[in-house]
Amino acid sequence: MSQLGFITAVISFGSADTAMAGMGMVMAHGLFKATLFLCVGIIDHQAGTRDIRRLSGVGRSAPKLFVVSLIGAASMAGVPPLFGFVTKEAVLTALVDHSAEPLGMIMLVGVVIGSILTFAYSARFMWGGFARKPGQFSELDTAEDGQSVIGDFKPVPWGFILAPAVLAVLTVVFGLYPKPMEAGIKPYQEEFSDAAESGVHLVLWHGFTVALGLSALIIALGAVLYFARRPVGQFQDRLPEVPTGDFVYRKIVNALDLVAVWVTGRTQRVR
Repeated sequence: MSQLGFITAVISFGSADTAMAGMGMVMAHGLFKATLFLCVGIIDHQAGTRDIRRLSGVGRSAPKLFVVSLIGAASMAGVPPLFGFVTKEAVLTALVDHSAEPLGMIMLVGVVIGSILTFAYSARFMWGGFARKPGQFSELDTAEDGQSVIGDFKPVPWGFILAPAVLAVLTVVFGLYPKPMEAGIKPYQEEFSDAAESGVHLVLWHGFTVALGLSALIIALGAVLYFARRPVGQFQDRLPEVPTGDFVYRKIVNALDLVAVWVTGRTQRVR
């Protein structure tokens, strides 16, 4: 959901620069997120679970799956030279160019903070799905259903992993050579009134820029947040509980349903 919010915010900014960057991110998101969904499905199919308390050593048992998942997660995290990095650099470049505007600065700060969290949860995904985790969960080493941690994992045949592997390869190819993707987005960008002044392109190397510095900061702080996941988790546990987004959404929908029934009952009477 954070990635969809990221894309929506960038595209809705409404400039030619953010149009190019945002649509590039749409394509990058399609590649890396589809890769990751398929890889999680393979783990679930082969192990019979996706509970990370029960998964241990999957990376050693399924190295091909690990590599494909790593490419997808690294692209989502914005690691070079993958396509996710190229499009995130374009987003940062576009927002830096608009940072003199209050909205542009707010967007830039939000994107940087969100990207730090994205790097951290991408790294945690790889740890949760593929790392060896002996004793990591103490009393949770046995899952709630009483089943023990899985130590073995069925080998994944190439035919099963082919689809996410193709997407992972495209993630690498468009990271190294994003010109075809930019050419496909260009007609959409030209619909904007400021298209002639746009200086944002999908390229792997922009030079030593503010955007590159922000990318390095995102990776560094995201790595710190990942390695500090235990104290961060303990801190979160001490925070007061608040309703989840899903709970709030359902309550709002239920309230709207009740209002709709009330209004219908008073306006659509049959004589």
